[in-house]
Amino acid sequence: MNRATGYILSGVLIIIIFSIFISMNVQEGIRPEDIPKSELEIKTELIQKRYPTFKTYPSNQTPKKSIKTKKEDIGWYISFIQEGTMRPILYAKCFFIGEDNIIQTIGEYEPSGLEYDTGFSLKTCN
Repeated sequence: MNRATGYILSGVLIIIIFSIFISMNVQEGIRPEDIPKSELEIKTELIQKRYPTFKTYPSNQTPKKSIKTKKEDIGWYISFIQEGTMRPILYAKCFFIGEDNIIQTIGEYEPSGLEYDTGFSLKTCN
C-alpha cells in the first residue's frame, strides 16, 4: 500500500468515526424540558395557569397577542395584550407578580371608540 492510499483510508476512517459520534449525539438531543426556565418564564406560566385564557399568548394570529414585561427590584409587571391594526391595543390585562409568586391584578385596559393610546404603562394598565 502506498502513502496516498494510506492517507485516503485514514481520512475515510476519520469521517466514519466522526459521523458515528455526531449521529449518537443528535439522537440524544436536548429536550425542551431539560433547559432551565428563566424567572420570567416561570412567573408568566404561573399567571397562565391561574388564568387559562392567557395560555394562547403570545400568538401572531389575528388579533396578535403579545406579552409585555418590565422587571423591577421587587418583582415583574406582566401584561397580556391583544394588538390591533387601527389601534395599537385592543385589550390588555396587567399583573404584578413578586418574588413570593403572589399574583396581583393591576387592571384591564380596553379603549373605547376612537381612543388611541399614547404611552401604555404596564404599571398602571392604561
